[in-house]
Amino acid sequence: MKHTLQSFINKYSCNFFYVRLYYIFMIPITIDRLVPNENYLVVVKWNSDSSFKFDNEYRFFGTFVRLNIDKKRTRSFDSGLEILLTPSRTNAIFSVNGRSCHVNSANEFYKIIRPRRKALENEIFIRSFRLDTDSKSLIRDFLGEIQ
Repeated sequence: MKHTLQSFINKYSCNFFYVRLYYIFMIPITIDRLVPNENYLVVVKWNSDSSFKFDNEYRFFGTFVRLNIDKKRTRSFDSGLEILLTPSRTNAIFSVNGRSCHVNSANEFYKIIRPRRKALENEIFIRSFRLDTDSKSLIRDFLGEIQ
């Protein structure tokens, strides 16, 4: 059976887009693993306060700038009672077309990966073998040294 790039993508379903002979894969990532000055796909489902969920999500590509952490605010009484006024929130700040965009941590973030075609073909080739994981990792290391 001949393995091609398209059969690999069909077999191992991933979130991907085909753009100008490049395959772009999207890997879900948590807000604490965002790296500054890298591009991400952001799927917005919640407003910045996490008080309202949108029926229709919207997506955008943006460059991560930094995290903004708002601490919780409380009010204390003499009796020892403490009332939570606002909970703590973590927002990610993205740069989209030169504009700053604050996004809540409850939304989804995807890292963009653009592997080379040869790397994908090597992976298809390795996964076609009926070998244990250790043997496959040795083959991957060997193929990586050749390139």
